[in-house]
Amino acid sequence: MGLMAASILLAAAASPAAEWETVYEGDLTQGRVINDWIPVTGDWSLTSEGMKKTGVATEGLLMLRVPVVKGAVRIDYEAKSDGPPGDLSLQLGIK
Repeated sequence: MGLMAASILLAAAASPAAEWETVYEGDLTQGRVINDWIPVTGDWSLTSEGMKKTGVATEGLLMLRVPVVKGAVRIDYEAKSDGPPGDLSLQLGIK
């Protein structure tokens, strides 16, 4: 059982009326993106389906290594759990 993230798109806009500009886009099934992420909690590995956290006993947290984004931010991502229904959430913040 675990949590899997398959793709993510991070876009920013300087103002609400501005066009979205892609800041980061990653297909998490590709080996090269593993270096874009810092595993903060959980045991993560790269699989053919994406980045996967094993087990449900602990929360999983991945931190993306990107520059600070200012203004409006839009994040689209795909994630799934092979465990019982629960919360799959994304938190935006800075360390």
